[in-house]
Amino acid sequence: AASLRKAKTALSTKSLSTKLNEANSELVIKKFESKLMEELKFLRKDSIPITINFSATKGTTKVEQTLEKSYPISDILSEGETKAISLAEFLAEVELNATNAPVIFDDPVNSLDHRIIELVADRLIKLSYERQVILFTHNILLFNCIYTKSKESSFIETQNNSMYSGVIKENS
Repeated sequence: AASLRKAKTALSTKSLSTKLNEANSELVIKKFESKLMEELKFLRKDSIPITINFSATKGTTKVEQTLEKSYPISDILSEGETKAISLAEFLAEVELNATNAPVIFDDPVNSLDHRIIELVADRLIKLSYERQVILFTHNILLFNCIYTKSKESSFIETQNNSMYSGVIKENS
């Protein structure tokens, strides 16, 4: 019986499973961080020294961004900078998703200045070549940037008056 217990311990796959999980986490995290840096560079926010911390509990993954001495980014950066970093993080996650499912954005440029809005427009156009992008916005600058830079997009608007409220038509 002692020999069998010893053999069972020697043949345990727990250490292999642990190593596999560690390697998988390492690869996924490194790939995500690489994509995030690409997105931050595209949005000209790669000079901000953020640190990404990953944690997983009971099937839920949590990603936290911090600056310097573990300060949350919202405690130091402006709302626009925080929004740009969050958008870059979302786009990095979208890029890692191999399903090519449609992506829906609801006013993604709130609190962003005009220079970043133009970069976001460029990024959304680039993303639309890989997957369907649905964008809801009230921001005329974002709309005009996408409209003038993209000849292949279709634009739809809703009527907003008492007679035609909720009617959807193609925008000319």
